[in-house]
Amino acid sequence: MAIFSRLVLFALCVVMPAGLFARGKKYDERGNPINAEAPSAEAGAALPANAVPASNSEGNLTPVAPAPATPADTIPAEQAASDEKNEEAEAARSVKNAPTKVYLENAELYQRSNRTDRSLENLKKSQEAGEDGFSREARLKALSLRARRGEAGLEGEAEAFDDKLKLQAYLAIADGYQTCAREQTKKNDCLRDAERMYAYVGELQPRSREGVLARLRLGLLLIESGRHEAALPHLTRTLMNENSQAEGLELPLDRAYFMLGQLYERPWYHKDGHKAEVAYRQVLKFAGSPYHAAAKERLQHLGRFSTGSLRP
Repeated sequence: MAIFSRLVLFALCVVMPAGLFARGKKYDERGNPINAEAPSAEAGAALPANAVPASNSEGNLTPVAPAPATPADTIPAEQAASDEKNEEAEAARSVKNAPTKVYLENAELYQRSNRTDRSLENLKKSQEAGEDGFSREARLKALSLRARRGEAGLEGEAEAFDDKLKLQAYLAIADGYQTCAREQTKKNDCLRDAERMYAYVGELQPRSREGVLARLRLGLLLIESGRHEAALPHLTRTLMNENSQAEGLELPLDRAYFMLGQLYERPWYHKDGHKAEVAYRQVLKFAGSPYHAAAKERLQHLGRFSTGSLRP
């Protein structure tokens, strides 16, 4: 039995290495396997850089050159030239309009930091850089800032503008005077000029957007200054008699309607609970209005205690 076991071990030691060496691969001096069918380095280097590797029958990857480009893959020379020409024209337009926009943005940055002098300097440069929408906006902002500082006689400069820009300039001047009345020491002068300019714009183009805005702002300005009875006709004319016109302009009217309702609730000759309810219900039509909750509360109060108009 021991002799038989030794014979089996001897056979395994002799036969198995022979089979392994028959099926084994050859290796170079670095230990890398040598494949006789693999392409040489020179052949691989001759292929294009964007060659796509493919798998052969033995599972090895061999590079395959890409197919040549077809005429459908190329852009016609005429189209390329046209695209280049359009890009050059667009670049020229952007360069032409760039200074007016840049100066306007710089002026807005200076204004946010309350550097009014530097803001006015950039607004002037924007106007001098060219004539476009940015320079026109710079004109309006410059007039508003100067009115905010309390400068007088600005409407004379707006006379040189075209009709559409002139109306916007008048409104910008009035807004500047209104801000001046709230902030500066020249409160009485600025308040008087703001009222005068708002009234002028409201009568000059009553059915325009600027005219409607001027009457609304004049009414709110008079309420802020305690002149409630003087404010009533301006708000009533815009919100009640010309309601459809004002709503068609998509203006922020919720505050104006709420203030009108407050006026009709005051204990005076014009007190009218029904008109106050009408005004408050208009406020509820503006979703997200900060006056929504207050208007709803006033409607509930009027529904309980209002006796309608107290006029004889």
